[in-house]
Amino acid sequence: MVALFVVKHAKKWYLRRKKVKKMLLKRGILQKILILLRVFLMDGKEAYVLLDEPENSLDISWQYELINTLVKINPNAQYFITTHSPSIFGDGWGDKIIYMEDITAK
Repeated sequence: MVALFVVKHAKKWYLRRKKVKKMLLKRGILQKILILLRVFLMDGKEAYVLLDEPENSLDISWQYELINTLVKINPNAQYFITTHSPSIFGDGWGDKIIYMEDITAK
């Protein structure tokens, strides 16, 4: 089996392929890797990233760091996230939240 690894070296991110015998990942770890890998492969280009309830299967500590990590990997993207978990917005993102009832017609 060939696995893909995202590694940071000298302040740059690289994608590495490595042959492994067996790789068992919990669903939450796999989900985080897939989200980060997709953002990483955008190569810093402007993009819209839509995430629907990314907190599913993610440990609470990962929920807190998800947005910060995504923005570090690609600061040029705009992130649209639907969630039921306030933990996703962690520390410092509360002023960026837009509630659907504030923008829909009544």
